[in-house]
Amino acid sequence: MLINYTTMASYIIMTKRLKHIFLFLLFSMCQLYMSQTKFLSSYPKFQEPYVGGDKGYYKDFHDIVFSKNLKTCNDQNEIYQFRVLVMPDSTISFVQELNANYLEKNKCAYDMARTVAKYQKKWLPANEDEKATPALASFIIYPQDIFNNYYEGYLPKVTYPFYGKNPKESSENFKKDLLNKIDLSRFIWNDIFFMEIEFIINKEGKMEDVVLLNTSGLESFDKRILWAFKDLKTKWSPATINSVPFNYRYRFSLRIITDIKK
Repeated sequence: MLINYTTMASYIIMTKRLKHIFLFLLFSMCQLYMSQTKFLSSYPKFQEPYVGGDKGYYKDFHDIVFSKNLKTCNDQNEIYQFRVLVMPDSTISFVQELNANYLEKNKCAYDMARTVAKYQKKWLPANEDEKATPALASFIIYPQDIFNNYYEGYLPKVTYPFYGKNPKESSENFKKDLLNKIDLSRFIWNDIFFMEIEFIINKEGKMEDVVLLNTSGLESFDKRILWAFKDLKTKWSPATINSVPFNYRYRFSLRIITDIKK
């Protein structure tokens, strides 16, 4: 299960009108709600979503591709970050792709991942508090690599993107710069809500295709948050696969608690 960024931090922003605004940047292991179904955004530590772990997943993927006579993609640069919801009974549910540009550029790899998943029968549910719990599993699908460079024990050779110059400080620096861009001084209300944002870190290390996946319910507030992301100027070091940069989808959760104090 190939994932990255597992830190969690909280910040307080002081403004003239809102005495306390707590912004929690939750990068993994948060509990999400979709269609009133509670699920984990990633698997707990030391748990795997598939028998044999990542190696078992890619082995079955490779075997199914050839047993079903699936064809590789015409565009050999397609790489898709596939996510699937594994249910307590070991069945799966596909996650709707909301980033239209990302889907269009990787449609073949997307279709292949879903087709193969229908034949994969070794899914393992996550366990939380000794109870099987729905959880998202994530895999990087690089069809050209699976077709032409597969070996026993195959794993895609991925390095993950990092913000700025120091990978160890990437998460903290990104959050610090983001919070400096968020101006909420004109908003006065007392509420708790959850937002989910996604963007692409392209091959040049620039952010693009910023997409709001879960709205606050207030259009002007949503626009302010999106503007903060788009206004970030610091470049990322891009993700690579087999030492070649590729467009990486980066997603995280933003939980905002506004508390007006007199």
